[in-house]
Amino acid sequence: MSKPPADDLFEWAVTEALFATTASLFLTAWAGHIPFLFALIKLARPRNYVELGVHFGGSFVAACSAVERYRTETACFGIDNWRGDQHAGAYEGDRIFGELSAYLKANFPNAVLHRENFERALSRFADGSVDVLHFDGLHTFDAIARDFEAWKPKLSRQGVALFHDIAVREGEFGVWKLWETVKSSCPFMEFYHSAGLGVAFIGPDQPAPMGRLLDLWTSNDAFREFFRTTCEHLGRLLPGRLDPPGAEAVKHLTQRSQLWKLLWPITRASQAFRQVNSIGQKIL
Repeated sequence: MSKPPADDLFEWAVTEALFATTASLFLTAWAGHIPFLFALIKLARPRNYVELGVHFGGSFVAACSAVERYRTETACFGIDNWRGDQHAGAYEGDRIFGELSAYLKANFPNAVLHRENFERALSRFADGSVDVLHFDGLHTFDAIARDFEAWKPKLSRQGVALFHDIAVREGEFGVWKLWETVKSSCPFMEFYHSAGLGVAFIGPDQPAPMGRLLDLWTSNDAFREFFRTTCEHLGRLLPGRLDPPGAEAVKHLTQRSQLWKLLWPITRASQAFRQVNSIGQKIL
């Protein structure tokens, strides 16, 4: 059997990551971008991942899950004051932080949460040391511009910055305004579903696999639309592709969330489809 072309192997590696699943789905508006996050961590193999704005922990747990799946040994840091803001609203920060901390201790003991403001956490990271930096704090233009200006020096030469909510232009959301400036100065990818995600490749020395993905994204229209559409579709179906939580901690945190309740019909439909498909394969 002849050896498959390198491009075939690369595209399979990317596609496999999109079909991976997180250990647990917490309440999050970020669920639609989890497939891309898995691909990013698989290809970039970052030394560290820093998330500014953790809230319930949906994207943070997904990042930890990808690190475990692909054995990248990435150090994951989550920063939040768990006090809420004008966009996240008021919530029981002490309870949420406590439950998330307990879950991480049981499942991802190397993950670190810092309960403090973003500005105070700056001193914890040396300039040029952060490979993936996820911005998801207060979404006004002034707030995200301030966060980006303060944290940009922390990005490494292979640094990637993620910006959630670039597609939201109502109320006082202003991430889209900053994103227009950021993407004009570096290679980027952008997704429009789940409130939008901007991916800025700010570091000039991206790993070869990420360079290949960017090349396909920019030069191959068919691949770009396939990749973007697949991320959106699989992100939408992610709850239905998750196995029922086994550990009590996972079951407690996922099943009681409003997101899980809203998406339970999709989960049931997905399970029914798998059963029908299994029966059909046996008949054939």
